[in-house]
Amino acid sequence: MNTFIIASLFSLSFTWLFSSSTFLTSMLLGKEQVRWAKTKKPMIGGLAIMCSLLGAFLISDWRVQEFPILGSSILFFCIGVIDDIIHLRPVQKLFLQICIGAISLFIIMHMQGSAVSILALGWVVLVINAFNFIDGLDGLATTFCIILMSWIIIIGTPSAFEYAIIGSCVGFLPYNKRNASFYLGDSGSSLLGCIIAMLTLPAILGGAHTTVSFLLVDYFVLSLPICDILYVTLSRKSRGISIVEGGTDHIPHRLARLIGENGATWGLIGYSISLLLVSFLARGLATSYQIVILLIVVCFNGIMIAKLDQKTKQYFRTHSIR
Repeated sequence: MNTFIIASLFSLSFTWLFSSSTFLTSMLLGKEQVRWAKTKKPMIGGLAIMCSLLGAFLISDWRVQEFPILGSSILFFCIGVIDDIIHLRPVQKLFLQICIGAISLFIIMHMQGSAVSILALGWVVLVINAFNFIDGLDGLATTFCIILMSWIIIIGTPSAFEYAIIGSCVGFLPYNKRNASFYLGDSGSSLLGCIIAMLTLPAILGGAHTTVSFLLVDYFVLSLPICDILYVTLSRKSRGISIVEGGTDHIPHRLARLIGENGATWGLIGYSISLLLVSFLARGLATSYQIVILLIVVCFNGIMIAKLDQKTKQYFRTHSIR
């Protein structure tokens, strides 16, 4: 718990410090054309969270197993910084993610080259991009990370690492909530997305390298972000639009067009918490029952997405992605 307080104070302090730097705020100015906001805002959240994590790392005692996860997240953070500064093309960014993912798994985490390792690499890249896609509404991605890390603490053995992540997000959240002053940026979403991907890496794909063992039901909360990737891919294919371009046709953005940004943010947060509640109740069930419940959750996600698509289809018939 002391690590949580330390990381929170670090995050608050670093965000305030970086916000006073005209050089940083101008260099890391957001890309409003792929954001929900109508104006550009500094994307310094990733830098503040990284500095607070490193500060907590120097002060607290972390498990040895967590060092590779931190090292990998730093590499993905660097990709995000590059993207925030020079605005990489989506294909360039994906290529760098694959390269850094391979380095993280095969060199830092000492995984052997095999078909399973390739699947593990696919999982890491998928989760990072799924997390990046929900970072479209103020405070949504940061709160989602807090919820997921809290769940990992509940089902596993609490460690300073998870508390540091939660504290870093909590410290940044006052600047990132509705009418945000600053954004996470690609650096922040890549950093947190990498940590989530590594901690949730399935055991059959090398998850033994992480600090918590996930059951099948624990992946329920990730089902909606992953379904979002599949949905946007199919939606853009049907409209003849590139699937790698940024835009506001993701689930959070579509929902916000119907019920407002605040309603969409709280609705998705509430839904995520309800999925974790289902996970908690189903943890004692046999794997076969967990598979059935997972299929039900995915089907329910599909029904909700279909309804959302129906209600917002007219808008995207007459507009581009944005």
